[in-house]
This record gives sequence, structure tokens and C-alpha cells, in this order.
Amino acid sequence: MIAHRSAKVSDGKIENIKLPDSAQNAELILSDEQGKQLARALIALGRLTAVGASGGRFSFPELGQSGMPFPIGGPFDGNSANTTVKIRDANGKVIAESPRVAVVSVPQNVVGPTNIEIQDNGTSTSGTFRALKIDLTAPKTSLMKGESTELHVEVQGLEGISQPVQVQLQNQTPSNINLSGGNTQTIPIQPSQVTTGGMFNWNGTVTGTGTGGFNITGTLPTTAPSPTSSPATKPTPTPTRSPTTNPRPVTSPSPTGTTPTPGLISTSLGNYFAGARPILYQ
Repeated sequence: MIAHRSAKVSDGKIENIKLPDSAQNAELILSDEQGKQLARALIALGRLTAVGASGGRFSFPELGQSGMPFPIGGPFDGNSANTTVKIRDANGKVIAESPRVAVVSVPQNVVGPTNIEIQDNGTSTSGTFRALKIDLTAPKTSLMKGESTELHVEVQGLEGISQPVQVQLQNQTPSNINLSGGNTQTIPIQPSQVTTGGMFNWNGTVTGTGTGGFNITGTLPTTAPSPTSSPATKPTPTPTRSPTTNPRPVTSPSPTGTTPTPGLISTSLGNYFAGARPILYQ
């Protein structure tokens, strides 16, 4: 609940809420399905001017992650209802918008280099964009102390890169396991290491230091080549292309003879935004 308006997070969409210009704060309350309050916070609201990055230009990272959110800075009006972001032939979900930035989720089925078109309140811009997909899998997702299993990392959408891309792995459960090479490590992907179809594979070892499940996250910082900028124009159609790959859902493989246990190995943006290098568009 925010500003006395309720929405179910599990529905994947939060109602568009417009606050009065005079509002100085809004209360956010998180509750479970039984109505039990889990957390609450008072959000301070400042008066924002509807200007984007550097003179009203749009800006967004060179890379996004399939199924994950990324920020777009620009001259938005704060109303997500009149904003559309098309990536390849699919619409990205506008999760939130302020007069300076919109947060958009990359469609799950978009992987690899493609086009992006942004439209907001009669203004549009387009450019190039790359969606990367990372899968982390392991034969076992629960270990005994001293037991080991292999961690397999697969990155898709790398075709045509000319600069290294980094994958950051983070062991979120160091009390249960150790990850070979370090519990926090960065794996550089060189263009020469990308195989046919734009893929990269890496294997590591997970060793139990305790007993139980584990959680390892993968992050894809923005380090691929910059797209060519395009001037802002009135909305125009963007050519469509078929996805270059058919990405699989991010899941955890199960131990032999058991059902899958989702969520123990996952992907995450982590500090993705902090490491992003925005590209400006007129």
C-alpha cells in the first residue's frame, strides 16, 4: 500500500498512483496475503523538474539483462501510462517512472543485440541495445559439509561484442559453501571466447562448509560497445526482428531423483546500476 492505495505485488503490476503536487511524503506499507504488516517506510518526496540527462536527452545503459529491470534517464513526465519502451519486437514493462527516470524490465524472450525505441508523451528516440542472459546451474543445490558439486555458468547474447564483458559471481550463503576462485569474483569474457550463437560457458566448484542449500547470484555489468546515438523524434515504427535465441528460464537443477528447487541458484543485477555506463541520446 502506498498513499492509501493497495496493489498486489504478486500480480506483477502496481497501480499507477499520481500524488498531489503539494505532497511532501508518502507512506509505503508491505503486508502479506493475510494482511499482516511486514514493513513500512515513509518516503520523502521532493519537487522534481521534468528534465532528463544533460539538456533533456535520453540515456540508458548499453546492456540490459533479460527479464530484469534497467533505468532510462530522460525528459519523462512522471506518468508511466503514456510511456512505451519497445525492445526488438516486444514491449518492456514500465515498472516505475518519475520526471527524470523510468525503470523498465527487459522482456524475457529478448536476448542479444537489438533495437530499442522509447516513446513518452509524444516524444520518441531510438538506438541500439544488447540484452544478455545468464544461467547458473548445478547438479546439486544442497550439500553436506565437505561435499562438492560443479557450478555451470552460461551467458547468452554476446554475439558481435568487441570489448570484454564481465560476469560477477557472488556467494550469498558463505556459511554453507565456498565457491572456487573466491566467494566474490569477476569473470572477464573476451570476444575471442564467445562461441557460435553468442554464448560463453564457465565451470567452477562449490564445496560445502556446512549442511544445506546455497544461493549464488550472477551480475552482468555494462561494458560492451556503445550504441550509435539517434536524435529524438516524434514516434515512428521500429523494424521488428525475431529473437536470436530461445532463452531458458533461470532455474536450479535438482539432485538426481528429486524435484527441482527453484531460487537456490539465481541471477541478479546486484550493483548493476552502479557500474552502468549510460549512453546519451538526443
